[in-house]
Amino acid sequence: MTLYSRQTFEATSGITSLGYNFIGNKQPSTFTNATGDQTGTAAAPLDPLLGALQDNGGSTFTRALLAGSTAIDAGNPAVPGSGGDSCEAADQRATLRPKDGDFDGIARCDIGAFEVGIPPACLTPPSGMVGWWAFDGAADDIQGGNQALLFGGPSFVAGKVQQSLSFDGVDDNAKVPQSPAIDVGASDGLTIDAWINVPQTGTARPLIEWNNGAGIEEYTSGCPRTSPKAGKGRAVFSLTSRTRSEHTTFSLPRRTCSHPLSGST
Repeated sequence: MTLYSRQTFEATSGITSLGYNFIGNKQPSTFTNATGDQTGTAAAPLDPLLGALQDNGGSTFTRALLAGSTAIDAGNPAVPGSGGDSCEAADQRATLRPKDGDFDGIARCDIGAFEVGIPPACLTPPSGMVGWWAFDGAADDIQGGNQALLFGGPSFVAGKVQQSLSFDGVDDNAKVPQSPAIDVGASDGLTIDAWINVPQTGTARPLIEWNNGAGIEEYTSGCPRTSPKAGKGRAVFSLTSRTRSEHTTFSLPRRTCSHPLSGST
């Protein structure tokens, strides 16, 4: 039970499939597909829909199967770890198998080294929420209708809850145009809340800002960010007044996926 996303095979490779493999392009090999095999060709390759190589839990980086992948719940239906051609009892991250990754009510192994689990359900939005960008394959505001615009080519990857948005740390960003509904200066305060997972903490990087739109970090009014000055792994929440007075708080130091960015005034 193996997943090959971009491999090709020799015509004389002598492969005998034992089933439940995912091969993006099996040509020029002409081996016969067995039960459960999914194979593509050069003209019609299969895409397993893999996320970026990243920390998804466990001791090594993995590439998650994203929503819609046909490798989800498509592995050998035998009891995991029962021997023979059954899948291992746990995936590469030590997540026990099987899980019901396609929500059809039947738990079954996924093809490959990553087992998709049931994502935690989102909570009911609190009263007064004006914007919610879930980044589940789109940049829609599922609460208030304020569409985010993506620049630089950020990618959708597996997140803490369903999908998330991954930035390259160079020029990727998401911008939400000005709207009266999200004018944070029009009320008594604001709250910004987000799940973040930073690959390194040695460089201060802005995460969320409210500015005049002329450029990143200009006229910042609300700006959680990672900051080495505050101690590696800490997030800084800074509010800058119109007189340029800065009010700053810090989170506890973290390196894993964390939820430190709830800042209120």
